[in-house]
Amino acid sequence: MRPIFRRSLTTLAYALLVFVGVPQNSSAGTITFNDLGDTLSVTDTTGRAENVSSPACVTIPSEFEVCNIRVLPPPGAIYNVGLGTTIAYSEPGSPLVASDWLNVFLDSGLQSVRLQFFSDLEGGLTFTCAQVAASGCVGPEDGTAQTAFTILWQNVDGVTVATDIVQVQSDVSDVPEPASLLLLGSGLVAIARNRLHKRV
Repeated sequence: MRPIFRRSLTTLAYALLVFVGVPQNSSAGTITFNDLGDTLSVTDTTGRAENVSSPACVTIPSEFEVCNIRVLPPPGAIYNVGLGTTIAYSEPGSPLVASDWLNVFLDSGLQSVRLQFFSDLEGGLTFTCAQVAASGCVGPEDGTAQTAFTILWQNVDGVTVATDIVQVQSDVSDVPEPASLLLLGSGLVAIARNRLHKRV
């Protein structure tokens, strides 16, 4: 066999071994907590999320709504980076009041990731951003699917083999603008003045 041909063949074999043998980072899926209606729900495209409770999302009357799920690792992967974080979103127009928050932590004894999503209830308990998250709120809820957390799944060599995106989508509460309140107030004053004039 000619030396040039042998060298080319060896280079090609090495390139194939490296390409096939190294795990490729791929997006595994998305988990979205939906708070767009009267009840919470979870959308999962990973196929690896399971309910910790049944149903996954429940309402605790006069307190809050909560979803509790576990995300299992893809085959051959683990999550070995320390967890224990909370991501909080504030009410629009009230940057210090927490509306929704997500707790992310490693399940004890398992290689799965636990997600707990909380949403405030009308007339329920009120929490400040500082009460639910050490770093405060990351911003207001805006009605879009906001990326709250990214789960990087790694193999035993520490190479990332898959990525799961955790999103939060909440409806935006109707907060009256100052101009609307001023218009309402002047209308009430006009009605009161008309009634006084009719009496006289």
